[in-house]
Amino acid sequence: ELSATQAAVNRQIKADLAVHSQVVPLESAKAINGLRAVFGEQYPDPVRVVTVGGPGVSEMISAPDTADWRDYSVEFCGGTHIARSSEPRTFVLLSEEGIGGGVRRVVGVTGDRAEAAQ
Repeated sequence: ELSATQAAVNRQIKADLAVHSQVVPLESAKAINGLRAVFGEQYPDPVRVVTVGGPGVSEMISAPDTADWRDYSVEFCGGTHIARSSEPRTFVLLSEEGIGGGVRRVVGVTGDRAEAAQ
């Protein structure tokens, strides 16, 4: 399963998808179909929403029930600060662990560190 996860991330990197971000009202963001957030976590209002691929946050906010949004990564900020999914070049998964409540933490590296770890 871990090698499948690493392969899936690397497919998204190779796809060179646009990364969109926008600060929007929290309730509007929560309504986006497929949004990923950590249950029980507190988020600011407004919140920064990041999508990898797809039409961008504005269109998702205007039609939040669209089933297609589940096909994209749509998350609260998460520290993503790249313009295209290809910028990291490659990804190597180093470890994963349970952090409680059915949530798993995945630790990986990208770029030069990933190339050195291969």
